[in-house]
Formats: sequence, structure tokens, C-alpha cells
Amino acid sequence: MKQIFSSTDQSLIQSARLALESEGIPSVVQNRPGGALPFIPSSILVDDADYDRAVPIVQELEPHDRGVRPVVLYKRTWRMTLVLLLIVAALIGIGCLL
Repeated sequence: MKQIFSSTDQSLIQSARLALESEGIPSVVQNRPGGALPFIPSSILVDDADYDRAVPIVQELEPHDRGVRPVVLYKRTWRMTLVLLLIVAALIGIGCLL
């Protein structure tokens, strides 16, 4: 399976999933955030064989001024979020020791 789309906008994720389903392309949504962590992006995966058919469907759903962002940007954002959380946790831990 290949990742075709990633977003923190859950309505956009569900719209893409439904659009793919209506075209007969099965998809899987990964990383559905809980209520407490809405900033974590969800991803849509499709079979390798359906990937080329799925790309234009998802691109039509994305606002025209942004286009579909490469998955790499979301991975970088995710890593940066984790690094910032670790820094905050370390600072809180240091504050507790003083």
C-alpha cells in the first residue's frame, strides 16, 4: 500500500476516502487522532495498483491554491512536533529538579 494523502483536516480526509470509495478504490485511513490530539495528521493509503487512478481524485478535493502537499512535509512536521514535545518535557523535568 502507498500513502496518497495526509492532512490534519479530518473532514478533508473523510471526503477523500469517500471520493475514492465512490470510484471503487479501497483505502485505509491511518493515524486517526483522538479528541485530545487533533494536530496529528491522518494518512490515506491505497493499493499500489490503484495509486495512479487515486492521485487525480484526491488532487481535485484539495483547495486549488495549495495543491496536494508531498508526504515528506507531513513527516517533517510530525518529527518537529515530537522534538518540541521532548524539549518541553525535558524543561519541565529540569524545573522539577530545581
